[in-house]
Amino acid sequence: MPAPPPSTFHIIFNGSNVTDNVFYAAMLSCYSNTSFVDIKNQTAVKHPGLLIEEYDASQNCTWYPSSEVWEEECKNSVCYFYLWRAPAGDFRLVMYLPSINRTFVSSTVVHNSLSSEFLVNISSSGEVVINKVREISTSYTGYRSPVDYSTLLWYALVLTLVIELAASLIYIHVRKLDKRILWSVALVNIISVPLLWFFLTRGDWMLFCFSLLFGEFAVFVFEALVIFLLNRKRIGIVDSFAMSFINNVLSFIAGIVLLLFIPGI
Repeated sequence: MPAPPPSTFHIIFNGSNVTDNVFYAAMLSCYSNTSFVDIKNQTAVKHPGLLIEEYDASQNCTWYPSSEVWEEECKNSVCYFYLWRAPAGDFRLVMYLPSINRTFVSSTVVHNSLSSEFLVNISSSGEVVINKVREISTSYTGYRSPVDYSTLLWYALVLTLVIELAASLIYIHVRKLDKRILWSVALVNIISVPLLWFFLTRGDWMLFCFSLLFGEFAVFVFEALVIFLLNRKRIGIVDSFAMSFINNVLSFIAGIVLLLFIPGI
C-alpha cells in the first residue's frame, strides 16, 4: 500500500526546543452531535492531559481528539501523526508538557492533506501559533512512494509461491497426498496475488484495511475451492481448505514482515 509519510510537527516552547524527553500531542476534530457520542467511546488518548472536549457554537460541533489519527509519543521536540484518510476539514492541536504540567491548545488550522510539515510555537502565556512549512501529499493516490510497486508485486508473488509451495509440499507429504496437486497451488497464487494487490492499492487507509481483511479471506476460499476442483481425485475438500488456510496464514505473516522492513512503504 503506497502510504504517505506522517505529518510532522516541530514544537518550539518559548523560543527553544521542548526539553521534555517525552511529551504528548493529539489532533482535534470537530464532531457533530450525532457522531460525537460514538467517537467519544471509540477514541483513546496517550495522556489524560490531551482529553479536550469543547463545544463550538459557531460550527455546532464538539472538538475532541480525532479518531482518524494515530500519533506517536513526541520526542526531541517533534511529533508525528499518521492519518487514516484525507482530512475532511480543519483541525486543532493539543499538547501536554509533563515538565510543567500544562496543556496547550491551538486555534483552528486549515488542513487539506495527508502529510505536511508544521512549525508550532508555544509561549508561556498559552498562545499557540502553527505555520505550515510544506505540504507533502494531498491523497493516497497522489502520493508516489520511492518504492517501485510493480517490482514489489513480483517480489511478493515469488515469496508467496516459495512459501505456499513449500508449505503445501510438507502438508502433502504428511497427509500422503499426490504431489501433482502442487501445480494447482502455483496456478491459484499466480492469479490471486496480483488481484489482491490491485485492490489493496486503491483508496485510503480505511479502505486498505477493509480490502486486506476481505481480500485475505476471499483468497483463502478461492484457493481452497480451485485446488479442490482441479484435484477432485487427489484431495478432499477438508484437506483443500486446511492446506489453503495454512498457506495463507504463512504468506500473510511473510507479507507483513516484508512491508515492515522495506523503507518507503
